[in-house]
Amino acid sequence: MIATIQNLSFESVLSTIGKVIPRPENQQNKKMKTGDIEVYVESLEVLNAASQNPPVFIREYSKAKESQQMKYRYLSLRYPELQKNLRMRSSLIMRMREFLIHECSFVDIETPTLFKSTPGVRLVNI
Repeated sequence: MIATIQNLSFESVLSTIGKVIPRPENQQNKKMKTGDIEVYVESLEVLNAASQNPPVFIREYSKAKESQQMKYRYLSLRYPELQKNLRMRSSLIMRMREFLIHECSFVDIETPTLFKSTPGVRLVNI
């Protein structure tokens, strides 16, 4: 099993089956939310081995330049602060929709995607 994951990059995707067990007291890491537990892996499968040299590294201490992040936006979505912003935006838009629908009698109409340039959803007051 160790040989399987030894040469994988951090961005690889794995599937594991195992048991969550407490870490020995001398190996606990209080800096991590999960520092008191570990997974005793019973089986492991590599679902997707990522490149050893990705164009953008997802690390807190080493940010890619903005131009690099824009070029590879799909990788930048893995930055925690960007995920936080996307979740906040989603929550805000949901609350705006709920207000317009429940308080202002708007109807949420999803337009069919007949044309590539058609932007998503429209709210209209009928």
